[in-house]
Amino acid sequence: MSKISEKADAQLTQGIRAQDMLYDDIVLPALDKGDDAISIAMKEYYGKLNGFDTRAFRQCLTHIRTVVKEENPERFAMYCDQFEAIPKYSNERNNFKEKCMDIVQNVDNAYDKKELVGGLDRKRTNEHNIVIGLFNDLNELADEQGFPRPYIHDKKKFDRTSPLDREFVAKITERQEPLFDTINHLMTEENTYGSVIDKMKTMNVKELSEFYQKLNAKTTVKEDSNNMVR
Repeated sequence: MSKISEKADAQLTQGIRAQDMLYDDIVLPALDKGDDAISIAMKEYYGKLNGFDTRAFRQCLTHIRTVVKEENPERFAMYCDQFEAIPKYSNERNNFKEKCMDIVQNVDNAYDKKELVGGLDRKRTNEHNIVIGLFNDLNELADEQGFPRPYIHDKKKFDRTSPLDREFVAKITERQEPLFDTINHLMTEENTYGSVIDKMKTMNVKELSEFYQKLNAKTTVKEDSNNMVR
């Protein structure tokens, strides 16, 4: 096991331990009090997770790093590209905040000011959109494999056009930034295919259509120890 893999495992284990403590404190005492009490307790428990189920995330990650990597290396590489967008989004988000203030204070021309701010916003938005796509894809993978969803939301998919959904994804990304940064490095370390996005840019229409179908091919449903959830 590499050092980055050990770090990822330690961070995930720590997150799951904290999550289990919440379950023990909130849900277990309600189990002998009837369905209504259990429902209320589960709602409180999921609320305390702040939209992110670490145990479910580890299940999805394990499946990606084993089954998907073996059966569909192109799809594995696509996940790698998507995880790489998380630190890029964080950088663009911070860059936007810092440079916007500088632009407002030092650029007098209204047109130039608008163009500069707009360029920063487009970069931030593009990376944010990829992260939203990753969240949706991981939830879809969980549904496909019969796992709990790692991202707890009241809709089937996060909507890129919804300010509330964008804020929801942004907050999870910011809270889980240390974990996501480690996972990005881990995925990069294990990616032998290269960038799917870069390769897609060189494909013609027919190649893109065939490649897209391959990317979306379902993988084998496999049971393992990480599928045991509370």
